[in-house]
Amino acid sequence: MNPKWLAAIPNGLTVGRLLAGLAFPWIPPEWWFGVMIAAGISDLIDGTIGRLLHVSSDFGRVVDPIADKTFVVAAIVTLWWHERLAGWELVLLGARDWAVLAISGITLWLDASQTGEWQPRFSGKIATGGQFAWLLAVAGLATPPRWLFVLAVAVSAWAAIDYSLVAIKAWRKWHSRRTKPLANRESVQSPPR
Repeated sequence: MNPKWLAAIPNGLTVGRLLAGLAFPWIPPEWWFGVMIAAGISDLIDGTIGRLLHVSSDFGRVVDPIADKTFVVAAIVTLWWHERLAGWELVLLGARDWAVLAISGITLWLDASQTGEWQPRFSGKIATGGQFAWLLAVAGLATPPRWLFVLAVAVSAWAAIDYSLVAIKAWRKWHSRRTKPLANRESVQSPPR
């Protein structure tokens, strides 16, 4: 049995990335590249360490995606604010994040929270990697390669479509569960008297 304090290792990496995201707008531009490298590495290893040490936790499952989104959004907005990214790049690069935001809003509006636990998707992990790669190029290179931006947008769009298809399937399942009892009640006939 592993000591509970071992959970502090992956959770500490996740919290560190969250704090780096919150602080990113005030970090000097010459530190951006290094902070992005550290955040990217922590994103790659926090879950792996948790699984290897058998200390995966609900805290990590909840806070990890929040830390990812916080860091990426903070980096994108900061780079846009410093005119290193154009507004249209910001919108396209965040396609997956816009889709997840819309899906979450629709799920809350429908009160479809019982659609099941939303799991991280492989496409989302690839999209986050593409976002980090593009942000690193913007922060570290005088002229980042445009093909890398196109790739980051493509994987972000792929993840947006993937998450949307999963959401539609979950909503249909939720809807059929909600309407099934009503349909069953109508088809049941009263016994003869």
